[in-house]
Formats: sequence, C-alpha cells, structure tokens
Amino acid sequence: MKDSALSRQVGGSHYKDYVIQPYEFFVKNKIPHHKAAIIRRILRYDHPTGKGSEDLDKIVHEVELIKEIEGWGKTGAGIPTAKKKGWHP
Repeated sequence: MKDSALSRQVGGSHYKDYVIQPYEFFVKNKIPHHKAAIIRRILRYDHPTGKGSEDLDKIVHEVELIKEIEGWGKTGAGIPTAKKKGWHP
C-alpha cells in the first residue's frame, strides 16, 4: 500500500512536521487560494527551505493585491467587491 501524500513532503519537511498540514487545513476550512498562499509563505519564510525576505515581500504584495481587487481602503467603497462576489466561504 502506498503511503499517504500527507505523510511526506517534496523539498523539505517544514509543512509535514505540523500537527495538521497546511493543505489539509485549507481544504477542511475552505480557505481560498489567495489566503492560503499568504499562510503558506508565513509558515515557511524562516525555515531553511524558505526564501526569507523574498517570502515576506511576496506576502506584502499579495495583501496589496487583495486590498486592490476587493476594494478595501477606497473612500465610499462600502461593502468590498469580494463580499459581493462571494469570495468568502
């Protein structure tokens, strides 16, 4: 019988060593990709297989993208576009 994909990791062990792997957490909690990407990066940036400052810069950029696309911070924007489009579970 083949081992579960959750019991191994390609390119390190920084996710596999958690009590629940991030991917399993994202699926069970219906976390959308754009949020999961930020969580994955914050979990790995300071690990040997992480990319340090580059991961942190990507997190900032991803948050800026979310703010822009969802309409956060716009004067008189009211309900963010994302809530109208149903991005949230």
